[in-house]
Order: sequence, then C-alpha cells, then structure tokens
Amino acid sequence: MPVAAIQMDVTQAPVGERLGRATELVAEAAAGGAQLVVLPELFNTGYEFHPRNYALAEPMGGQTVTWMRAQAARHNIHLAGSLALLEQSDIYNTALLLAPDGRFWRHDKIHIVLWERAYFREGDRITIADTDLGKLGLMVCSDTLRPDLWAQYAGRVQGMLLMFSPGGGDADLVFPDGWRRNYWEFEKTVFPPDPAFDPDDDDGLFAQIAWMPVPMVSASQAGLLRTRLPKLAALLQMSNLADRASQASETWLEMPLPMATVITEPEQGWLAQGTTGGDGVILAEIALADEPPQPKGPQPKMYVGEDHVAKLVRPLYRAGVRRQWGRR
Repeated sequence: MPVAAIQMDVTQAPVGERLGRATELVAEAAAGGAQLVVLPELFNTGYEFHPRNYALAEPMGGQTVTWMRAQAARHNIHLAGSLALLEQSDIYNTALLLAPDGRFWRHDKIHIVLWERAYFREGDRITIADTDLGKLGLMVCSDTLRPDLWAQYAGRVQGMLLMFSPGGGDADLVFPDGWRRNYWEFEKTVFPPDPAFDPDDDDGLFAQIAWMPVPMVSASQAGLLRTRLPKLAALLQMSNLADRASQASETWLEMPLPMATVITEPEQGWLAQGTTGGDGVILAEIALADEPPQPKGPQPKMYVGEDHVAKLVRPLYRAGVRRQWGRR
C-alpha cells in the first residue's frame, strides 16, 4: 500500500496560510499514489506555547475538519492529522483519520506533557480505526512515551499512525542578555535527554514498533521551535537558576526539532525519512498483515520520568479556556 508522511515547518502561521500549504503537500502525496496520508501534530496552526492557542481551537464543524473531509474525498485517500479541537467546555489535541466516504476516527492525545498541559486536557482511551485499509492505531507525540499505551495497541492493529512536534535533544534557554543555558541540564523531566527518534535506542518508540511488529507512518513538525514558556519564573526558582527568575518573561526556549517524519516496516526497517527543516512529503510502500500480528516476546522497557512542569501549568488551562470560550 502506497503511503505518505507530510512534514511541515513548526513556526505558527494563520490557519488559512497553513491549510494552503497543506493543500499542496496533500496533492503532491496523492499524485505520488498514496492511499494513506498523515499530517503532523497541530499541522493547521504550527506549534508555540502562547495564549493565542486557546482561540485557535476549532469545533468538529470548523475550517480545518471541513478541509480534511474535502481533501480525503477529492483525492480518494485516508487522511490523518492533529488539531486543537474544541468540544463543549474543553480543548483536546485531537488526531483525526478521515476516510474518502466521510467516515472518521478520533483519538484525543492522552499523555499531555510539559507546557502543553496549559492548553489541552487529556483523553482517556486509545483509538483503533477499523478502516478499509486495515486496523490502524493512532498516537500523538508524547503518547509514544507511555508503555501502557503501546501495550494496549499490541496485537490489535496492523499499522500505527503517529503525529509529532518532537521534543528532546538540544534545547537552550536564551536570556535577554544573550546568555544561554541548556534546558535539559536543570530540568530533568518526562523526556529522556536524547531525541526519541534514534533507531538504535533500545528503550524508545522504535523498540516498541519492532516488538509489535507493524509498519509505522510518522509525520512531524520540523525546524526551530522558538517560544516563551509560561510559569518559567516559578520553574527557575525551583532550579539552580533562581537568580534569573526575574528575566523569565523575556526569555526564549530555542529547540531544533529532531527529524521525526519516517515510514518504517518491521522487516525492511526505515523505508523513507524526512529532514530537520521545511515542508515536504515522503512516500513509500508498506505491507499490512492480513491480521494484526502478535508481539514478539516481552515488551521493551521505556523511560518514564516525573513531569512536574505539567503540574505547575495545569491551573492555566481552565483559566485560559474560560477566558476565551466561557461567555460562549
């Protein structure tokens, strides 16, 4: 089955502009023969920790989901991607998989980590999409850090679709005077110090995919994430950088995102991969087993750390949602 993973630059831009870029990328993937196309996490907005995120949430009948339905029908493809979805009084980081005939499957990101907890609430269940192509599992970014979620999918799916704005790796706090400090040196949290997308890592997501064993289509944001960080002053006070806490509102996090646009198969390994920057499309052919394969031996262990940042920013979520949507 021909499939495609789409990479998009991480920098936030107006929804109309990003959907315009995505339209061209989806058309390129479809022209290449792809029957299944996967877009990144929050593909319609880009990625930044900013109060504007509350206003960027859309309902199921909004601009982005309407666009996804139209693209799936126009190109006769299954199309997946993640967006900020407004449902009643909550905002979810939701992965949708749209079929050409209008059917859809929804997965609300379960493992909300770090500053994301200021903008989203967590989902509570995995999603297995029983499509005409096969049974496909959906995960969004840090869901992949949860071994219990991999275990729930194992033996029940024929392929995995992943949507990323990957963290980990190099990240610097850049203070107003230009002084830099590596973020991970003082903030030991849910992410391991190395990028998750290391094929030689025996405790990362590739080990889980090999254990399942199923093909994987992973689409990601790419480029340089440059953002302010809510509650950074409180975090600095808790660290050995307390003397810098007064500069928190003028401090940036700069993080080059590791390459995470990949198509893999259990037997052949990496079939295609993206780059570390810019928009683009990768294409490959994968083979889905007739039935969901059973895991190979015991499940590999995974690094799971304490996420005190999410606890710190969690109160911001309800205040932000009420401020933006409460009167409506």
